[in-house]
Amino acid sequence: MKVLKLFVLLLLFMALFAFLYYGETSIKEGHKYGLSVGDDKDKVYGSLNKFLSEIKGARDKVFIKIKVSEGSSKLLVTDVGFDIFVEPFFHKKSGEDFKENDRWVFYLNASSMDIVELRFDKGKLSEIYRNRRLIELP
Repeated sequence: MKVLKLFVLLLLFMALFAFLYYGETSIKEGHKYGLSVGDDKDKVYGSLNKFLSEIKGARDKVFIKIKVSEGSSKLLVTDVGFDIFVEPFFHKKSGEDFKENDRWVFYLNASSMDIVELRFDKGKLSEIYRNRRLIELP
């Protein structure tokens, strides 16, 4: 009987942990992680290092997905058009190509199980979206 109680308690604890960990958050007004909805791309880009340090844990790394180009294919030893994860540094005086996109997706620990996406409309931040989960659902 004692083992059954312990098993049920463990099962409840695991269910509570999964419930608290899983989350899909969408911020369309206000601010979160040091960013404010309505900021322009240059301001958001300038705040990325602070933003990324707020969304990740101490041992986490943040990645972005890029498509391998003709020029980088030989250097990366990967076929052209293949998607790969890279750990960006977002230097202040660079990133013009990155800023052209209206969706900036960040993968924590190169996993699609914990992502943060910044969505832009007409050059302004319109949504801060976060989705994290413990298991990949079919």
